[in-house]
Amino acid sequence: MFKYLTRMFKAETELTAEELQEQVEELGASVIADLEAGDNAVVQGVVRSILRLPVDQDPKFTLEVFDGSGVVNVVFLGRRTVQGIKPGAEIRLVGRITKELNVLTIFNPNYTLLRADND
Repeated sequence: MFKYLTRMFKAETELTAEELQEQVEELGASVIADLEAGDNAVVQGVVRSILRLPVDQDPKFTLEVFDGSGVVNVVFLGRRTVQGIKPGAEIRLVGRITKELNVLTIFNPNYTLLRADND
């Protein structure tokens, strides 16, 4: 009963973060908040944002993935886009964690698109 009442009064974003983190942990992925530079990790979460660079700059497709505990930046070097990846999509990534500008980052990971956002 208490859990039900607590859920009634929490903000929707808090519920989404908690539910997402529970799902990630159940599926055996690493919790982003626990990761450090140098870790090999399996990360699963939702694409929160995408950064596309102007065409006069070197190709680099950057996205931010949120797992309910934190965010990791994902950078695909040499690409301007990755088919199917857009905000709201659920993705699973495998790669080495680094830090770029003090932000956890994975460069050119192996990825699996789990669910595309249905507009």
